[in-house]
Amino acid sequence: MPLLKLLAKIVIAILAFFVVLTLTLWLIKTPTNDSDWEFGQQKLQQVLSNKDSITVKDLRDYNWTNKGQEENYTDLTFTLQDIQSLEVGESHFSIHEGIGHVFLIFNLKDGRNVALSIESRRDKNEEFEIIKGLIFDYELIYILATKEDLLSLRKMRDERVYIYPIKTTPEKAQKLFQLVGEKVNSLYEKPEFYHLFFKNCTNLITKEVEKISDTRFPFYEKTFAPGYAGRALFKMGLIETDLKDFTEVQDRYLIKFPYTSKGITPPFNFKT
Repeated sequence: MPLLKLLAKIVIAILAFFVVLTLTLWLIKTPTNDSDWEFGQQKLQQVLSNKDSITVKDLRDYNWTNKGQEENYTDLTFTLQDIQSLEVGESHFSIHEGIGHVFLIFNLKDGRNVALSIESRRDKNEEFEIIKGLIFDYELIYILATKEDLLSLRKMRDERVYIYPIKTTPEKAQKLFQLVGEKVNSLYEKPEFYHLFFKNCTNLITKEVEKISDTRFPFYEKTFAPGYAGRALFKMGLIETDLKDFTEVQDRYLIKFPYTSKGITPPFNFKT
């Protein structure tokens, strides 16, 4: 018993030290938008609005293949009312199912789309390291891209990807996009740090969703286990499906990637 108490005290002391260190680094370090950034993260997007339309400036639209990629950015203009539906993407890149990446897809009524991937912004050729994600060593980036861009990148990395259609109204999807656009513009002007647990790909999305609805997402999934986001959405009744078993839902919305001699090209099809 005394040994267990001693171990508990040691663990608490280590955690306390880590919290103090993290807060100290957060206070003394300054984020920047000026660096030689990793390929695909060079540009920050902007969401420009006027009375009648919205323009996503420098929407990323790469076709990622193992043969190499070329920079491709475009401006996409539409009205807020063009946003009709929302999907959540979930990609897996580890043997641990809870480790994953969550992204959003806003679908327009004419078939176009705008996807959001919240990531750590790294210097060129810099690998992601867990410890750096915990000590505010990476900047935060909101990447606005096409759905095809995000999917081809994940296929190139040999990730397993699901795209879940979400139960929502066009009005709520539109409001969520407005909140995302405000954050995109804020980061363009004032950089922030990424944090693996406190400001990650999942809880920054759920934070905005919780502003416009009564939905409250489970703490564990949104903080520590993004790879279980789809399961949480299913349990909350937020996936648009008539299936009763989550394994069947996964099977239906698992992405199948077509191949051509030129690499991975759209359109992307669902496994049904």
